[in-house]
Amino acid sequence: MIFINGYLNYTGSKFKLLQQIVPEMDFTKKHFVDLFCGSFVVGANVADKFDTILANDIIELVGIHKGVLESNDFIDRTKLTCPIKKVNPRI
Repeated sequence: MIFINGYLNYTGSKFKLLQQIVPEMDFTKKHFVDLFCGSFVVGANVADKFDTILANDIIELVGIHKGVLESNDFIDRTKLTCPIKKVNPRI
């Protein structure tokens, strides 16, 4: 099976574990709950196998994913939320 990796370099990503995780899932169920979704790599790779996916995460990565899907100006909005890096001209 070929898996899709997330576009975010996320420390808690389960991408490397998908080969072990996905075969253990019960695809006869209608709903999938991704309790600590993080980069949503697990949910994204099983989205076509469930009627409903409930994704939860405490650090607002769900909002980032929605922004990518719903907005054409994602890069500009991301730049606004990132801290400005100050360059020291003497270095």
